[in-house]
Amino acid sequence: MDVCKVLIVCDHPLKASALKEIVEGVSLTEAMLLEDPDKSVFDQLPNVNIDVALVAMEEFDNQLDIISIINKTLPVSKIVVISDHISFYHMSELGLSGILPRKSKKNQITRMISTVIRGETIVPISSITQLYSPNDRMTALTVHEQRILSFVLRKFTNMQIAKQLFVSTRTVENYLRRIYDKLGVRSRGECIEMMKRRNIHQSNL
Repeated sequence: MDVCKVLIVCDHPLKASALKEIVEGVSLTEAMLLEDPDKSVFDQLPNVNIDVALVAMEEFDNQLDIISIINKTLPVSKIVVISDHISFYHMSELGLSGILPRKSKKNQITRMISTVIRGETIVPISSITQLYSPNDRMTALTVHEQRILSFVLRKFTNMQIAKQLFVSTRTVENYLRRIYDKLGVRSRGECIEMMKRRNIHQSNL
């Protein structure tokens, strides 16, 4: 049987080493560790057969950037992300094969990898309930919209958000209008108040 190659992308040295040890404990699996993810490094990877990419970045923005790069440079690889900021609702949008919470235990990580290798995934019952909840307005937001909302909650101005995303302020304004419509609010102030009432802050996104 062929050995499955798992690429671990993690910017936290201790966590990266622990993940490598866990992955190597999965039968017929070989782990590759990438602790300093950089676009130029990924450009060299298409020559390597990567079956699964395990992404565990500390920052939400970095997670999205790495996922995007992997989808472009390693299109046949299955992606599993360790994150508390990405919802199962957005799995298809991001091209993910699996999502694990940050406090996942060793057996949960190994089980997810083994399952994804078989072309399947694991979704907690609580997440399935969330997926089909008609009352949760947050699930209507795309990952990109959630990213913009996180800047709003950090009190970034439209111009500052535009600089972060390399877009025009007009584009940011258009995104914010769509976000407000989906959340059922009319302004930035109402949006922030709604997030406070629901105990949602930028680190939850």
